Amino acid sequence: MDDSDRQAPEVEFTEGCWDMAALPEPLLRRAFAYWDGKRGGRDLPARADIEPTEIPDILRNIFLVDVLDDPPRFHLRLMGTAFRDWFGRELTGFTFAAGDLKGPLARYFQDWREVAGARRPRWICCRHWFDRSRGEGMAWTGLVMPMAKTEQAPVDMLFGATVFRRIET
Repeated sequence: MDDSDRQAPEVEFTEGCWDMAALPEPLLRRAFAYWDGKRGGRDLPARADIEPTEIPDILRNIFLVDVLDDPPRFHLRLMGTAFRDWFGRELTGFTFAAGDLKGPLARYFQDWREVAGARRPRWICCRHWFDRSRGEGMAWTGLVMPMAKTEQAPVDMLFGATVFRRIET
């Protein structure tokens, strides 16, 4: 079966939370601790503060996303190898806007815009069903954290991490 025969995955967002004390995954707690330590007393760290090679234990699960305006869109600057492994293609370099994502996938854009606007980290749990009738899918929990060049500047980048798991039904 080629890609044109495949249906888009069914997506269920199961939980979202602004409370970092409730992070359910150790890898995400590690990513948050790194981001939090890089703030250095500021509300947000800047991109210059983040050095992915300092966190080799979670490098394959992290991402860096440019927040672009006029029109609002996101550019996937760095997507760890876990994303390629799960989605079957390289995502680094892709840029998307609100209209590029349809149905439940538009929620990604909405959540990232909310994190940028609120200037606070947020985590979310989700299930992707590739073929629900055969029990083929994955569950993931992702953490998105904002960054800005200065305290007064708008959020210009998102740093995050995602943990993927196969759904067993």
